[in-house]
Amino acid sequence: MKETKHRLSRPGGLGARPALRTVCLTAVAAMGISLLTPLVAVAAPVPEPEPGDEISGEPFTTDKLVDPWVGSKRPKKGEPQTGWPCLTAASGTNKGPLMGCLDAPQGKGLDPKGKGALRLTGAQKAQSGVARSTDARPSKDGLELVMNFAAYGGNRAPGADGIALMLLDADAYKGKGKKRAPAGRLGGGLGYDGLEGGYLAIGLDEFGNFSTGLGLVDGRPGEVRKPQMVSLAGPTKGGNPRFGQTELKDKIPGGTISVTEAKTREEAQRSVRIRVSTKGYVSVDMDMTGRQKNWKQVIAPTEIKSGTKVPVPERVLFGVSAATGDSTNIHEVWGAKLRNLPASIRTDLKAKEPLTAGKPGTLLGTAENNKVAGWTDEPFDAVFDLGDKIDLDTSRPIKPGPGWDKCAKAEGTTVKCTFTPDKKKKFQPGDKTPAVEIPVKPKADATGDAVVTGGLGDKDKDREDPNGGGDINLPIAGGGGADQKGPALTSTITPEKVEKGRPASLQMVTSNAEGAGTETGPIRTKVEIPKDFEVTGAAGIGWECPEYPADADAKKRQELAQAELKKSPFECVYKGMTDEQVDKLDMTEEEKARLKKELQEERLPLAGGKHTTPLAINGIVSKDFKGSKLEGKATTTGSSKKPVENLIAIDAVDPALSDPVLTPEVTQEPATAKAGEAVTHEITYSNGDHSRPTKDGELTFGWNVGPQGPFPTEVQADAKDWQCPSKDALKKLVDEVKSTKKGKSFACKHLKPLPAGGKTSPVKVVSDVDKDSSGTLKSTLLTPDLTNGGKDDKGNKLRPKVRDINTLVAAGNQDPDCGGWAKEGTADRTLGRICPQ
Repeated sequence: MKETKHRLSRPGGLGARPALRTVCLTAVAAMGISLLTPLVAVAAPVPEPEPGDEISGEPFTTDKLVDPWVGSKRPKKGEPQTGWPCLTAASGTNKGPLMGCLDAPQGKGLDPKGKGALRLTGAQKAQSGVARSTDARPSKDGLELVMNFAAYGGNRAPGADGIALMLLDADAYKGKGKKRAPAGRLGGGLGYDGLEGGYLAIGLDEFGNFSTGLGLVDGRPGEVRKPQMVSLAGPTKGGNPRFGQTELKDKIPGGTISVTEAKTREEAQRSVRIRVSTKGYVSVDMDMTGRQKNWKQVIAPTEIKSGTKVPVPERVLFGVSAATGDSTNIHEVWGAKLRNLPASIRTDLKAKEPLTAGKPGTLLGTAENNKVAGWTDEPFDAVFDLGDKIDLDTSRPIKPGPGWDKCAKAEGTTVKCTFTPDKKKKFQPGDKTPAVEIPVKPKADATGDAVVTGGLGDKDKDREDPNGGGDINLPIAGGGGADQKGPALTSTITPEKVEKGRPASLQMVTSNAEGAGTETGPIRTKVEIPKDFEVTGAAGIGWECPEYPADADAKKRQELAQAELKKSPFECVYKGMTDEQVDKLDMTEEEKARLKKELQEERLPLAGGKHTTPLAINGIVSKDFKGSKLEGKATTTGSSKKPVENLIAIDAVDPALSDPVLTPEVTQEPATAKAGEAVTHEITYSNGDHSRPTKDGELTFGWNVGPQGPFPTEVQADAKDWQCPSKDALKKLVDEVKSTKKGKSFACKHLKPLPAGGKTSPVKVVSDVDKDSSGTLKSTLLTPDLTNGGKDDKGNKLRPKVRDINTLVAAGNQDPDCGGWAKEGTADRTLGRICPQ
């Protein structure tokens, strides 16, 4: 059956094809969009959508929806704007489950009809808006969601907090029909954390709190957060476990989720594509132009982590939410499309055994469906091109494995085979075909690598994995005729200089000389390192270094390995790494594919001009080493059994001291503060092990007091070490904070040089917590940045490093024995966790 594109929706949707709703349970759309127009007369059922078919769409651009959605409660005039979704093309008086925005002109929308969007939050603080579909869709075929979004117009870059696209367990909403959709936690929770029935969220995390997994409005002391992240969160029943965290700039140079300074939606528009397979894998792509065309993969196929054993829901709803905290942005979405996942097939070609010039060999051809893909039950053609160094051996037959047929030589140097999936089992996500054995014979004068390629036939290109196939390098041993030479191995170690007293990583690479014969391996290298370099570890891809008993505990294994590596010489063996070994690594599919491609150049047999992967020899140079060079040797033996010695000579120099690297440590007593009582924060600073001592006044930190407290009453510190404000000065500062409702800072100055590796005496800030306080109170620690002498390239003073200090306060509705977290059932959602009953 040929795959066709079905246009299924009611008038005003993506097209029209009438049928009875009662006979189309399989066509219910996950986005709440009916795909069927009910008729009075009996009509033939619409064929079940096939992989790749578009099954629904919701533009959000007018004052009406294709089918009803529900949103979080709309506040009445005068009530706090806690976040609620609205249609920007609808008027403020528009009736419906998703209404117009409150600030829309009388009788009009904020945008013309056809140009609108679903606004989840405005640019106000502490908002959390959510909308979800009301019709469930089976998850058995996998899903692809494409949507446009924009985050802009906030109070300060990068804005906050972000948008979450969600799959919800439909069973959690049984019987609730079109009741309002309650939002999850605001701020870093993005409206998802704590949301009923949450199974998966893709967090477009502009501020960075969602990706930490804390889900708090302002984060926590000591957390490391990065802005402009894309992150995944698992089921809310499993504690919303985070995984797949990715800095967008690492995948798309210059890419950002938000454009806070933008004034219009068009300036900040982006597109996102999420694919979820029935095998429990998810991938994320983005288009920075917002045109849904120029896709770049941001998160490669990644297994969904559940935290606990939460199965994939049989029926899902689609939802979208957004949140703000102290920082803000307008958050909007539009142009949503949902379709069943298409198949995404890649081919592979590898040698059954190492190839040798002029001798018969066998290549194994396979095809594999991506883990984040749909199924297919239609035949497809795989085309394998042998290139210009390998001939098809016509004296032997091609041996197709089960499911393959019609294998034959095609045009030029290609072999084409047809695979027919089992109609009942289908070719499912992650499935791999049996191998086709292709008899070949490399040309007699072939040297180096043969470049072969794989792909699908022309009629099947719509099912081809865009990240698969392509060039494959296969090494060929021998070649070069009667004047063939043997291998010529050389081992070199870099860098040429290390610093005394500091850790160093020596990189050893073994190369086969240009024009030399092929090295079939294995390659054994004995490394003799001077005792002044204490080896702590040695490892490299494809290398086997001193081993230790597998049944020893972790500490014992480390001790045994280090003891073995301290022997001089110690031996490492290079055998390379096969694709099968790469498949067993704990890496994403994208990382595995990239590593396989890189290893093509460094895999045995090693042709002339090729080299091994690096072997990292980690250790530390003794700070008491008096010499200027570390001298040793590497003895390498390959298939010729003739050892080759290469001398090692590395300069050892005195270390250069960097500018001070100041690291604060903050502790709180008690761990959970109580309303109406005192709380103490103890602050100490340490300097980097290889930093110069601080100069007079360089270590001066600031403590910013927030308008909600806690309010300092005393700073306790050794007067010989620190200069801090008096009680009277603190009282004056606190009075000003309370009267102006604005934060204000005081400073403490360290009076002595802080040496490398040194630690200051403590500073204790004693504060009062108001009797009416609850939730999270925010203070801020300001640490001087002394990089480059504390100045930027233009000579301006660098801004201090900011760290939020959050004081958790247990009030009347909270349980101090649960760390100050809200009791089960309370309305306080600003905290990151709910205590058990």
